[in-house]
Amino acid sequence: MAQTDEQLIELCKDGDLSALEELLNRYRNSLMAFICSVVRDYHLAEDIFQETFIRIYREARRFRSGAVFKTWLYTIAMNRCRDALRKKRDRKSTRLNSSHIPLSRMPSSA
Repeated sequence: MAQTDEQLIELCKDGDLSALEELLNRYRNSLMAFICSVVRDYHLAEDIFQETFIRIYREARRFRSGAVFKTWLYTIAMNRCRDALRKKRDRKSTRLNSSHIPLSRMPSSA
């Protein structure tokens, strides 16, 4: 009989990588679709997907017994999406600001 998500995350708390792999396989398609719909960039979505599962593994001990794993997983993924979109927006803003040359420093056309 297959283990529940909650049972698998409990195994992850003990460092069981096969339990993490099972969770990753269960959620690969649906979570990737969710992330892609948020960030609208497949390559960025792949990175966020990986970061999400790294975070799941590192933070497994914080998962509360009685909570729903799927909710926790999607919350972490959404937070990673927000962080990535914020960084992307800030990089664009920085590039625009750094290309600004004050008129006093523009070469004269004389």
